[in-house]
Amino acid sequence: MKLFGYSKKKLNAAGLLALSEVSFEASPEELEATAAFLSTVADQIRRGEMKTDHLHLPAPVSTPSVIVLNPRFASSSKVNSFRFEVRQK
Repeated sequence: MKLFGYSKKKLNAAGLLALSEVSFEASPEELEATAAFLSTVADQIRRGEMKTDHLHLPAPVSTPSVIVLNPRFASSSKVNSFRFEVRQK
């Protein structure tokens, strides 16, 4: 799977970017696995069952890394809702 995006602004010195758009180049199977992961994480957050500050979409689907941040643990200045951190390996 490949991810592409347009930078909105740089958030920190490590190079984390807020993206105005994310584009997926992926097979149907990769898209289905990504959708299932996001749905599962959304349910965990909704029920208060996500006990960590973030979860990674499991390999081999996620290359580059796709990370869902838990808004409960994130500062409001960093995350207003779900934000994907995209890092090239």
